[in-house]
Amino acid sequence: MHKEIIIIIPHYNNPKGLCKSVASIKEEIKMDIVIIDDGSQQEINITKLRKDYKLGRIYYKKQQPNKGIAQALNVGIDFARKNEYKYIARLDAGDICYANKYNKQYRYLEKHSDIKLLGTWVRVVDSKGAELFSLKHPVGYNQIKRAMCLNSAFVHPSVMFSSEILKVIKGYPLNYFAAEDYAFFFDVINKFKAENYPEILMDYSVDKNSISSKHRKQQVKNRIKIMIKNEIARVMKTNNLFGEKISNYMEYTSANNEKIRKVLRKGTQFTNLSKKYHQSRYEYTNFDKPMKVSEHDINFDSIYVLINDDKKHADRNPIK
Repeated sequence: MHKEIIIIIPHYNNPKGLCKSVASIKEEIKMDIVIIDDGSQQEINITKLRKDYKLGRIYYKKQQPNKGIAQALNVGIDFARKNEYKYIARLDAGDICYANKYNKQYRYLEKHSDIKLLGTWVRVVDSKGAELFSLKHPVGYNQIKRAMCLNSAFVHPSVMFSSEILKVIKGYPLNYFAAEDYAFFFDVINKFKAENYPEILMDYSVDKNSISSKHRKQQVKNRIKIMIKNEIARVMKTNNLFGEKISNYMEYTSANNEKIRKVLRKGTQFTNLSKKYHQSRYEYTNFDKPMKVSEHDINFDSIYVLINDDKKHADRNPIK
């Protein structure tokens, strides 16, 4: 028997933020929560959380040692899959939901059955709750697909998605540290329609100690890797570049390293993506200061390395 909604909340050493987030959930519909503690030293008062939460059950899982957010989220996804929840929502400890956020997303997804993932607009706040700016990502699917070529078009803890996608996408990839959500969203939009609900429905907290802030350089590199892989696949699919019938473009790029390398060397459409970054010196905002990707960060050899994860080439052509 299907249950309707479960919220996955990963937790690491932020029990106060977790309590605030759970307390902010005020809905007209029932929903369960699964909290995955990722090897925290600071204990959660799970008994109090369960007592105070009135909209459903709170499940608690602890993994030791700390394994990272992607693995924690996959534990939550496995739990949701096994217990046959229809929809899976996300929330991070410290973020604040507005009243009926999940109800609005749920009703929209129920009404538009072709949409399998739905994010929302958010108000971005600092660690003290002061407003920094509003973040309004593109709403429509086609706009989102274009926007994803440069940056994530979803605020990760705002999304709700149908468990149907888990028949195709097993979970968050583990090989893109600090950019697992970006890779996951790309996997989703390559297979399913996704949108953003055009209303600010949560306060999204940014913290200088978050994974994104502390590991920004690694995150940028992994985001570029994801961009390149998906752009290569898109160009090959739309232009039939090699005149071959290809069923799985991602697998094809991995299996045809030398052929891809020659195309990159010749200065075809693939290199335009590199040039685009060179010209714009695309900024990845760190909220305190922008970090720019310069022409020295991307060259033809490094694009090849990013696509293929080839360590012997990476050693020869290190990415700055």
